Amino acid sequence: MRRTIAYTASIRRGPVFRHIDRHGTPHRRLGARPVSDIVRLAVTEALQYDAAGYSSHSLRAGFVTEARARSVPDDLIARHTRHARAGQRRGGILHVYDRPTDLLERRALGSNWW
Repeated sequence: MRRTIAYTASIRRGPVFRHIDRHGTPHRRLGARPVSDIVRLAVTEALQYDAAGYSSHSLRAGFVTEARARSVPDDLIARHTRHARAGQRRGGILHVYDRPTDLLERRALGSNWW
């Protein structure tokens, strides 16, 4: 079986990862498992990393982390990712997906830690 990862800039809305038939026509969205396979393949081939810790949720986590690093309001992030409305501590469920890499650069008891 031949695997191909193709990028297209023509997708303006709807799911990015879709089933493509042999004629190149996009159809239904892919489930979590095939998207995880695509993510792991890209991590292995492009980044030369061990892909064991990556999955389809890595895309969401990366988006949330980057958006928060750029000071995008939690309400806008939650609306885009279709999370429950922000409002609980640290923006509701978004804190689960926020995975900053600067943990060692923060003060241990600073207000931005919790």
